[in-house]
Amino acid sequence: MAKLGCPCGNQLWNGCDGDETEYDFVPFSVFEANYDSCSFFFNLRNEDEGCINIWKCDMCDRFMVFDTEPKVTRYMKRICVDDLPANLDELPCVEGYIYNNLLFNEVDSHYTWEWEHGGKSFDYTWDYLTPRRLEEDVFSGKEGRFRDWWYCRNYADYIVFYGTRKMNVPLKAWMRYEQTWEDEE
Repeated sequence: MAKLGCPCGNQLWNGCDGDETEYDFVPFSVFEANYDSCSFFFNLRNEDEGCINIWKCDMCDRFMVFDTEPKVTRYMKRICVDDLPANLDELPCVEGYIYNNLLFNEVDSHYTWEWEHGGKSFDYTWDYLTPRRLEEDVFSGKEGRFRDWWYCRNYADYIVFYGTRKMNVPLKAWMRYEQTWEDEE
């Protein structure tokens, strides 16, 4: 378990306590390049090709973003989607999926139930959960709406969540700000 102090004073830790702190962003380029070659949950998180790790404070809704370094590289505050710039679609971004560890629990429960109630012995491996399988079963909505994941656009100064890849209306947004710390005396 790791801990991180939020600028609001809240202490964050990455243990699963029902209010998930840790989020992972996987760009479509990485997702599609590994469509059939690895487990979505255990291999894609470590890619450096635009994958990012985010910690979210449950007190102030602030994001601490770890781009490719083991330290916070961006601080982001939650903003109203109406406050996004009018030219947002013209700004460069990386598109992908963002999810937290609760998605893993949902997917595991879904496949466990499916196998047990289908008369099969529970024998799928984590390699069974490839990006292709998640695209077909989870992100497509074919098996119903799984919570704890969003289509996401990662900009240099904004992170914007959408409900699905086809949705054009943002659901949630965060904007980058420069965190300053008071000098200790």
